[in-house]
Amino acid sequence: MQPTFDTAFYQRSHMDLDDELMTLALSLHHYSEQSQTLLAIWSDDAGQRARQIHIQPLFEQYELFEGTARQYYQYSEERLRCFFEMTKLINEYAGLHSSLEEREEDTLRQKDEYQRATTLSERHRDKGLEFTSKSEHFNHKASKYVTPI
Repeated sequence: MQPTFDTAFYQRSHMDLDDELMTLALSLHHYSEQSQTLLAIWSDDAGQRARQIHIQPLFEQYELFEGTARQYYQYSEERLRCFFEMTKLINEYAGLHSSLEEREEDTLRQKDEYQRATTLSERHRDKGLEFTSKSEHFNHKASKYVTPI
């Protein structure tokens, strides 16, 4: 299974680690029970030496391995939590990105409306200036015509 940016992959991996850790804990418990049984059977000095030389180091190695496995499991939990958080953030980003695109569209539409209104206003201003110019010209003509009368 190739790792991908898929939280389900990491969740399955985490569950597999959980199963392996449970198996290791059961194995360690079974080994501990077996060593206790052997210790009860071998209660003489030879049994004690065999326990010290062979059984106890192996038991300590098992415990060390279990501690390492638990630590790796905790890192896996943290990684899984981080991937869930990252997925949540990516979804939020997607929502914000679409909102940003909508706002850009609104801004462009408002800019177009503003330019249309500005163009219309400039045309009205030009017509108003033209009208003012013509009316001044006609008023001037009229005043020349009315004065002699």
